[in-house]
Amino acid sequence: MSSRYASRGVTLLETLVLFILLNTLMLITVGWITQSLRFSSAMQDRYDQHQTWMRLSRDLRRDVHRGSEVEVLESGGLAITAPGGERVVYSRHPGHLRRESSASSASARHESYPFEDELQVQWNGDQLPRWIEINLQGPRRADNLRVRAAVGRLLPRPPSNRPATDDIGAGP
Repeated sequence: MSSRYASRGVTLLETLVLFILLNTLMLITVGWITQSLRFSSAMQDRYDQHQTWMRLSRDLRRDVHRGSEVEVLESGGLAITAPGGERVVYSRHPGHLRRESSASSASARHESYPFEDELQVQWNGDQLPRWIEINLQGPRRADNLRVRAAVGRLLPRPPSNRPATDDIGAGP
């Protein structure tokens, strides 16, 4: 009798249990893959935002360091004037911060720094004419950025009135 049952193969119940286990394993695997793709997409978005903010920080500091005059505009923007007649204006538009550069001899150049609409942009000119500051505040604490730059840092300095000495640091 045992040989008769052995030749019949697997029962329907065993097959259903196997299918249920395989489906459960597939559902768990698909959930993990979906979650990892979502996480990867969110990390890529944060990386892109970080790169945009670093580009804004670099460009703003470069412009302010080369500028001789900085003015916070009533419209909520920032105007930087360089000694050669170049004027750079940063202004806020829905979904992005815009940089417009124009020189007396060249055509205007525009750059855009995209960000989320919830982001607040504040220019702090309390320490002008020496320093300018921008604060970007997002809905999450990790979305905040503060950039501070010295006005005219890269401009040539006038010679000082102190006499030059060969023995610097020597006592009397």
